[in-house]
Amino acid sequence: MTDYFAEIDSQIQKNNGSLDKHIGDAVMAYFDSTSDAVRASVALRRSLRRFNNHLAETPKYKNEGITFLRTGVGIESGEVLFGLVGSDVKLEVTVMGDAANTASRLEGITGIYNIPVIIGESAYTDLEREGMIADFSSGNSLEEMLAEGKFFMREIGPVKPKGKNHKLTIYEVMNSHSQEVLSLRKRYHQKYNRALELSMPKSENIDKIRESLMESLEIFKEITDAYSEGIGYSK
Repeated sequence: MTDYFAEIDSQIQKNNGSLDKHIGDAVMAYFDSTSDAVRASVALRRSLRRFNNHLAETPKYKNEGITFLRTGVGIESGEVLFGLVGSDVKLEVTVMGDAANTASRLEGITGIYNIPVIIGESAYTDLEREGMIADFSSGNSLEEMLAEGKFFMREIGPVKPKGKNHKLTIYEVMNSHSQEVLSLRKRYHQKYNRALELSMPKSENIDKIRESLMESLEIFKEITDAYSEGIGYSK
């Protein structure tokens, strides 16, 4: 775990983040900008890929049966309280607030969706305001968009995290994927958005709802088959 935390903590610091605490095998950090937080998550994922290669090639870890680590990242932006928390027995500096709680819930959701990095609505709005979201429909090549340093996002849909009274839309950060995967995502982004729209029918007519969901399922299956046939969805 010490080696693992060294990898994670270094990427947080390199991207202008502040380490708040280690919680078991989890890390909590805060950033002054959403862009830095998302950039750190991408760097973290790439670093973890290298770290897993190191685990697989190191006899010490192989002998202990440790050859692969998975991690998920949840990001949300908003106002938080920063200061000393605790008692006379123990005091520590930390951040508290709805944004911090939501980020933690989103991290938990990554395992359900099998998505490495998920951000919330407020974080997405920040990136949009900063002009940091890549536009798959811009006509620019993937290489041109990567050179711009922007983030590739994919809407996942509305969820209601534990402890929230309302649903919020979540998004996947795709920059840590290989260029092969990003090329497929770019090719199918219009179909994906159409399938996502159909999966949330607004009609109250049961037949139209069924028709919409079946069409959505067919498109999602086409996309999934294309990923599996090409380079594999898990990359």
